[in-house]
Amino acid sequence: MGAGASAGTDHDKPCEEQMEYFQNNIKDLNTEDELKLLFGENFDSEIWTKLPKNSKDEVTKEDVIEALQARDVEAELQVLFVQFCPKAEINGATWKKMCRDAKLLKKNAFSATDCELVFSACKQHNHVTSISMGYPVFRCSLLPMTAEKMKIPVSDLLKKLASCEGPSKHNVTKAHDIEFHEHKEATAAAAERKGTDEENIAALKLQGMHRGKQAREKVSNMKELGSLKADPGSVKINFQAYDGETEKAVHEKIMAWTGPKVEFDNKTFIKFAKDVKLVSKEMNTSHLDLIFEKAKVLAVSDATLAASVVHGKRVGYKIIRKILIPMMADKLSIGQESILKQIQMSDGPTKNNVTNTVMNHFNAGGTSANPTTFRTDT
Repeated sequence: MGAGASAGTDHDKPCEEQMEYFQNNIKDLNTEDELKLLFGENFDSEIWTKLPKNSKDEVTKEDVIEALQARDVEAELQVLFVQFCPKAEINGATWKKMCRDAKLLKKNAFSATDCELVFSACKQHNHVTSISMGYPVFRCSLLPMTAEKMKIPVSDLLKKLASCEGPSKHNVTKAHDIEFHEHKEATAAAAERKGTDEENIAALKLQGMHRGKQAREKVSNMKELGSLKADPGSVKINFQAYDGETEKAVHEKIMAWTGPKVEFDNKTFIKFAKDVKLVSKEMNTSHLDLIFEKAKVLAVSDATLAASVVHGKRVGYKIIRKILIPMMADKLSIGQESILKQIQMSDGPTKNNVTNTVMNHFNAGGTSANPTTFRTDT
C-alpha cells in the first residue's frame, strides 16, 4: 500500500510515463484504491472491473499495463473513426477504405468482398435502415464480427486499426523533386510572374469571398423559392402584350434556340439570355436559375399555364412570354419592350450551327415537316 501511496503525487503524468513508473517502482497492486492513488484522475473505474483476477482476487502489474494499453487503443480508434468519418457515421465505402488503409484486406483471409458482406450483415443484425452506422454499432458490433471473420481476437483487430495513420490518398501522382534554378534573372522573372506573397494571399481571399458570395446567393434563392411555393399568389406578374408583328417576330426568333417545339429548359434559357446579352451584374446566371424555377412554380399554380410545364423541367412559349420575359425585365428594371427589341436584334444562338441552319430553312419557307407558323398553343 505504501508504494501505491508514494505514487499518488505522480498521477498527473502522461499515461506512458505512468506505466513506465509503474513497471519500475510497483511490484503488485491489490486494491482498486491503490490504483486510484497511482493514476489519479486518469484512472478509469471500469478497468478494475474488467481486469482478469486470480483466485485471491488480486491484480498483477502486467494486468494493469495491458488494461491501460487497451484504453489507449480505444482512444486512438475513436480518433481514427473521426478522421475517416467527419460526420460521425460510416458507410460501406468508407469502411472498405478504412480496411484497405489499415492493411486488413488480404485475398485469402479477409477480402474486399468479405469486407462488404460483414458490413451488410452488421446492418441487418442491428436493424440499421440507413446506408451508414454510428460509432456504437461500429465498435460493438461491426468490429467483433470482422474479427470473427478474420479469425483473430478483437483486441488484435483494434491494435491493427489504431496503428493506421488515417485516410491515405490513393491514385495520387507524387510530384518529382525539381532542381533549383540558380540563375538569378530567371528566378526573379519567375517570382514576378507568380506575384508576391501579399498578392497571392489577397488573390486567395478574393476567391474565397467570391465562393462565399455564391453560396450566400444559393441559400437566399432557396429561401425565396420556398416562400413562393408556400404562397404563389404573393407574386404578381405584369405581362404587357404588343402588336401582332412584334409578337410574331419574337416568337420566331426564340425558335432559333428551341426549335419548333418552342420550349425552354433551364440550360437553354440561360444560353438564350447570354446570347441576347441580358446577363450582367444586375442579373447573373444565379438570378436566372431562380427566375426559371419561380416561373415553373407560378405556372403550375395558374390553370391556364399549368399545361405548358413539360415534365416539370421545360416551359412552353406561353410561360416564356408571359412570365420569364416580364420577370427578367423587372429584375433589370427596364421595360418589357426593351427586352423584346434585344431579342429581335440578336444574331441568334452563338456557336450553334445546327440550330442556325434550321432557322435559315424556316426563313426560306419550311416544309410541312418544319412548320413556320406562329404557335401559341404550347
